[in-house]
Amino acid sequence: MISLLVLDSVDSTQNEVANRLKAGVPVDAILAYEQTQGRGRFGRQWHSPKGGCLALSFAWHAAIDTEWLEGVALAAGVIAAEVFDTSIAWPNDLLINGKKVGGILCEI
Repeated sequence: MISLLVLDSVDSTQNEVANRLKAGVPVDAILAYEQTQGRGRFGRQWHSPKGGCLALSFAWHAAIDTEWLEGVALAAGVIAAEVFDTSIAWPNDLLINGKKVGGILCEI
């Protein structure tokens, strides 16, 4: 079973997952209604205003060869696009009517 921690606001769900894992706090997924310092690829700022987004990060607990990470991100994008009925702007953006509404970011 996956544990999900829901937060009202956080600097970054990715940071929160990483910090908890480094501190030895078990975590599978963190969802936040607002990110104050969200980021995308290449460290670009990702705007996640309260009431306008859901930011979600998962922790992958299994060992994975880093060369597979790009494939994981692409697969996650395809799955998200199917679930949310969006299109994809490769490699990681989710679009509705040509406007970016989400993205997939994998980090080690």
